Amino acid sequence: MNNNIQISTIIIIYQIIYLILNAFINMPDVISWSILPSLFIICIMYLTNCDISLKSIIILTIIKLILLILVIRISNFSFSYYLFGLILLLIYLSLSNISKVYKCNVTNNQLLITLFTSSIIYLYIYLLN
Repeated sequence: MNNNIQISTIIIIYQIIYLILNAFINMPDVISWSILPSLFIICIMYLTNCDISLKSIIILTIIKLILLILVIRISNFSFSYYLFGLILLLIYLSLSNISKVYKCNVTNNQLLITLFTSSIIYLYIYLLN
């Protein structure tokens, strides 16, 4: 297991590449799954006790929110994309040590609360669309 893989970095890079390609050619919808993990990343920074400076939190939040807004504008919300994002998150959470990767003191209860909160936000946006 590689405990240094940060899902936030992977998702940010994936979303940027997809948005750039989508601006030039009509891409199939292979981005919608990333909405739930993006919401989770934002929530985990605020709902857990992480050793991240306020400046870093603000910068990451701005980057994630801008990307999230752009992705939401071109995404198709569906329960299957939600489930796919949820499965990816659960696999990631089971294979990595979140406390070590993000320098957080995260308990399982905090992870569940964060997952629940990001799921509620996703489902709220889904219902708005």
